[in-house]
Amino acid sequence: MFWDIGREGAIIPKPAYEKLLTLLRRLKWRTAFCLNRAHPKAHISLQQVIGDLGIKTPIDPERLKTKKVDKLVALYVELLDQFTSEQGAASWIEKTPTHVNYLNEIEKFISDAKFVHVIRNGADAVASLFDISLQYPDEMWTKRYNSIERCCERWCITARNSLAKVEDNRHLILRFEDIVKQYSECAKLIDLFLGHDPLRRKMNISDQGRQSFVKSSEPWKNQVFKEPTLPINKFQTIFTKNQQDEILKKTRPFQQQIDLLLPYRYIT
Repeated sequence: MFWDIGREGAIIPKPAYEKLLTLLRRLKWRTAFCLNRAHPKAHISLQQVIGDLGIKTPIDPERLKTKKVDKLVALYVELLDQFTSEQGAASWIEKTPTHVNYLNEIEKFISDAKFVHVIRNGADAVASLFDISLQYPDEMWTKRYNSIERCCERWCITARNSLAKVEDNRHLILRFEDIVKQYSECAKLIDLFLGHDPLRRKMNISDQGRQSFVKSSEPWKNQVFKEPTLPINKFQTIFTKNQQDEILKKTRPFQQQIDLLLPYRYIT
């Protein structure tokens, strides 16, 4: 979905994008947010972002020395706005799944932010997470999902955080299954929500261009260049009957809330 939102949004070069993620992780420590105190190394990441984005406008060194989260976030947003303008785009999009754990903090420091949530059926999401850990067992992050318990916990936390924003007009929450069923219609909803021109959405990135966005160590991310599809019976295929029952039991409370508050738009 990120890539198809397209030309209205600036695309950040891979080296800078990786530094941005590091910066975000350092900025979004819950204790730090509460105290408005930035991680000690946040300013270093911000300096690296400036270099990687190729921003030539001089930055007051004193602004980089601040220990206040709100000041660093303001500078971070300012730099991304500048980069976006230089790319001839209307907005920038930052896609990191763990942002869903810091929605209130992001809202606090970026008041005009908009959020697009994609919620997948709990059982299928757990199967996908667990399957990734089987396909790429040596990746550091996939080791976090090599147990059913962890996969269920991840989905339940994500579902809980998204459900908390159902009534907030800064958040658009879509069902993954709807996107698969009516991809173009859901894309129009996202365009309307973000204020993007649907006529400029499709990017058609070349194979060579894709390499600048996807690291060789993260081959699964190549899937974002394809229209989403539902796997065939992955939940039934990789789990035993007892495991399926366990997953359904753990995800049922939030799945029931999702089905009640966010009924499918295009699936009958």
